[in-house]
Amino acid sequence: MKVVSIVPNTTKAGWLELTRRLLAALEERGVRVAMPLEVAREHGLTGSPLDEKARLCDGELVFSLGGDGTMLSTIRRVGDCGVPVVGVNIGGFGFLAEFTAKALFDWLDRLLSGACEVSERMMLEVTVEGAGRAAETHAALNDVVIDAGTLARMLRLRVSVGGEPLTRYEADGLIVATPTGSTAYSLSAGGPIVHADMSAIVLTPICAHTLTNRPIVLPAEQSVTVELDEEHDGAGLTIDGQVGIRLKATDVVSISRSADSVRLVTHPERSYLAILKDRLRWGGARGE
Repeated sequence: MKVVSIVPNTTKAGWLELTRRLLAALEERGVRVAMPLEVAREHGLTGSPLDEKARLCDGELVFSLGGDGTMLSTIRRVGDCGVPVVGVNIGGFGFLAEFTAKALFDWLDRLLSGACEVSERMMLEVTVEGAGRAAETHAALNDVVIDAGTLARMLRLRVSVGGEPLTRYEADGLIVATPTGSTAYSLSAGGPIVHADMSAIVLTPICAHTLTNRPIVLPAEQSVTVELDEEHDGAGLTIDGQVGIRLKATDVVSISRSADSVRLVTHPERSYLAILKDRLRWGGARGE
């Protein structure tokens, strides 16, 4: 590889030292680097191998240094370029960032050779439209969350799937997740774990008032439409924890599989199930 990109989370302890080590290692290998210029200039990360003319999407690989939140932010910046993303976890709990700092340098040459496997992850496309509002569309890798916003009250949400009315959720909110996002907020709300290599859409109500309102896994090809009862003006919609939209009672939220996908570089020696077991502190088959 001739050019790679680095997107660091400057709020994480140790990010600057790790970034400098990575820059030095890339310089030794003759690899040029694109990174956010405001970060490079503020912290004195100048000179070779930085290329101030290169854009993040010019990289053949993107190193995201932080945690899952950093990964989601990085994907929002470069995800539609189709560039594979390497998640390096320097935070706490995380599923998306598979590499530790040590593993990054252990496997750096293999990563730069392009020999590592890449997991294609489905995304969601969410559109919000309504009276007096210009339609806006966003992409989500993890989830789309509708909740009551700043007020602690129950929502009534009319949900249709593939144009067919499904149910009316009376709950604190609703999570619409991808398989990748099934281990995030949806899991905390009692949703199922769906293997990240699958294609599906998960609906998980948040603290449902009716006990028969249970999570449901739908085919990825099904579209989901959510409408609010009129008295719920001011509810909130959050996309991947990165974008927040205030909803009006007349708004309609449409969610479907995106035509785009995200390419995540997987750890050469750790499967998705191995990472799942580690993150959830599950023992082995014999309890070890």
